[in-house]
Amino acid sequence: MRKFTKSILALAMLCIAGTASAQDVETELTADMFKTWNGYGADAVATGTATVDFNIGNDATINAGGMVCGTGSVLYLTYADISGSSKIVITGDAGLQLRVLMNRQESNSGPLVEKNPTIGDGGTVEVDLTDLTYVHINAIKLGWGSASGKISSIKFVKPADPYEVPKAALKTVIDKAKLYNSFAKTTASWNALQDAISAAETEYASPTSTDALSAAGLAIGNAIAGLKLQAGYANLTADMFMTHAAVDNATVTGKPGCFYEVHATSGQPYGDGSVGELNWADFTPYEKFIILTSGEIKPRLCMNRLEAGGQQAATQEDSKMLDINDNAGNTWSAEKYQTIDGNKYTIDLEKIVSDYSFARLHAIKKQGWGEGVYVTDMLIYAAKSKAEVGAAGYATFSSIMNVDMTGVTAYAAKVSGAKVVLTPVTAVPANNAVIIEAAAGTYNLTNIESAAAIADNDLLVSDGTVESDGTLYGLAKKNGVVGFYKLTAGQKVPAGKAYLKITSPAPEFLPFDGITTGIETVKVAESKGEFFNLAGQRVAQPAKGLYIVNGKKVIFK
Repeated sequence: MRKFTKSILALAMLCIAGTASAQDVETELTADMFKTWNGYGADAVATGTATVDFNIGNDATINAGGMVCGTGSVLYLTYADISGSSKIVITGDAGLQLRVLMNRQESNSGPLVEKNPTIGDGGTVEVDLTDLTYVHINAIKLGWGSASGKISSIKFVKPADPYEVPKAALKTVIDKAKLYNSFAKTTASWNALQDAISAAETEYASPTSTDALSAAGLAIGNAIAGLKLQAGYANLTADMFMTHAAVDNATVTGKPGCFYEVHATSGQPYGDGSVGELNWADFTPYEKFIILTSGEIKPRLCMNRLEAGGQQAATQEDSKMLDINDNAGNTWSAEKYQTIDGNKYTIDLEKIVSDYSFARLHAIKKQGWGEGVYVTDMLIYAAKSKAEVGAAGYATFSSIMNVDMTGVTAYAAKVSGAKVVLTPVTAVPANNAVIIEAAAGTYNLTNIESAAAIADNDLLVSDGTVESDGTLYGLAKKNGVVGFYKLTAGQKVPAGKAYLKITSPAPEFLPFDGITTGIETVKVAESKGEFFNLAGQRVAQPAKGLYIVNGKKVIFK
């Protein structure tokens, strides 16, 4: 009897499964499904038909890298919307390697989702879409390493249950959001994420509509984007990774490729895969570097490589690199510079600087065997940001932190005609630039949690690769006069320094409006040399007013 009951139950389950499968809606992808849109998100609206490449079912042979369908440049506002689909089924020649490019955001070179299926011996391959809250196909291409061949059909499948796909996508979003770490996040922004997760779990358990499921996922995304760091913390970015002139010369010469992966399992979350001794992110100004991970695989840091191919030896005296790696082997640098608290790895940068006079990160890799390390955060910490003011009494300043400018006088700078108008500011947001006025010296300014955006500020921050093309101006003091002077073509702006860019015809020199430091007062009869007005125009004989004579500001009476 028990055997019979089990058989009936199995048959019933088979019938249910077969019925559900039969109700799934399978639709052929056609060229007229590609539209132009007014946006890239789930709520975008189609604005017209699109002209696209379409080599499906037309007996066309496609070469490696060639177009299957969509736009060759993967335009972010041109796509076929197949949202709600659980999978794509591609039929064609066995062995063809495909690039399915979806959900491009922000611009025609913006981020996107890419999946890389290979058609099997049976002539078909399925592409799972259940991890996506919406599905916009921008383009499908053959991979560059693929053989040539034909694609006979592409179909997308929407399940009979309208909640199946959006629920699966929301579950993926919820699970990923739970991997975020509260460390160094502000209380308000962290609580906002937890509230969004809780609301999403409620909607997932008892869906009210497909739109509500999608909205719950978007709310989590917005909460993640709104996470803020506590005072003194900043995210490590790929922009900090630079090529330098030599191990003993930190002058920036270029910008190399940089791995940068957070919230993904990776064998190389950051930096240079070859650990080049000239490629590094400079940690010298900071106190600590913190890596937060999820899972069992640990991070391995390669720092302070002192020569090409330099390695860590059994003793610090013999080592030519710091291999902060407690997995096996020589672990002295991990023991000396690293503290581990669960999945939080803290590197004492001040101690490294004390020993070496600098701290440089070349790469973060995974420790030992395994698919990779899952990094959630890479954070730099410093309680203070250092500002240096020279004998001129003025300097430009920027920081990757938000900074309170108490202790110095700080200004935003706005170009107005042939002058620079200075406006006092009391705090500077991260990665913004200001002008400092202070006595010569070093100032340790307090890093703060947030700072309001600066209005009317034309100052730009150099990453060290900025090179003048004749339109850039740098702050300098020449012949006793402080202001912005035109940089010669090819002249580089050092990393962290600020500059002005003026593309319209402009003079060689831009003085500060209303500041007369360094101006001399003389009579016309006492002056000799060529005269220039503040617009940079040469004049035969000055009238009353302010002029430039032999590189100096002179007031004529």
